[in-house]
Amino acid sequence: MDSGGYEAKFLLGLVYTWPTKPRGRLRFLKTPLCAQSWKASSQTGDRFFSQLARHLATALACQYSFVTELRRNTQTLRTLAVWGRGEFLENFEIPLKGTPSQGVLGGQIAHYPEHIQQLFPDDIGIKKWSAKSYCRVPLLDSAGACVGHLAIFHDKPMYYGPLGVVIIRIFAASARRDRAPAR
Repeated sequence: MDSGGYEAKFLLGLVYTWPTKPRGRLRFLKTPLCAQSWKASSQTGDRFFSQLARHLATALACQYSFVTELRRNTQTLRTLAVWGRGEFLENFEIPLKGTPSQGVLGGQIAHYPEHIQQLFPDDIGIKKWSAKSYCRVPLLDSAGACVGHLAIFHDKPMYYGPLGVVIIRIFAASARRDRAPAR
């Protein structure tokens, strides 16, 4: 549907509109969201998390994506899968303090559309990846406790706001179905 330079799309029972020429904004429609989510959810075991990270980055056209498990005793996050610049990267462990992931303990969703390096100057990973924007959603177990998170970084601003969060939540729901990281 095209009307006056804006296109309407139906997603999860809601209609979203945005310019037909996104100018660097959300481009996930070039790879259909449902297909990406399905591809990730069709995997099992450790491969599931790798494919989840890969397909999330593809669906949102961002440079980096990762899936973590929360280690409450050390206040760190350990990655289960990392996708960056078109390939799988080595897993790593990061402290929560001083990173954009620190609010995940409380199960908070976060979206920083730009200036992520200035907001978190002590996070060396952000500098290493030349990240400019960040978005995350918690991974919750069946009792609603945070056990990890899904996060994306991009080397450009990400202005798609609530729609991007909805998309990441679709992937998080896929992870929750009997695949949430162990506590």
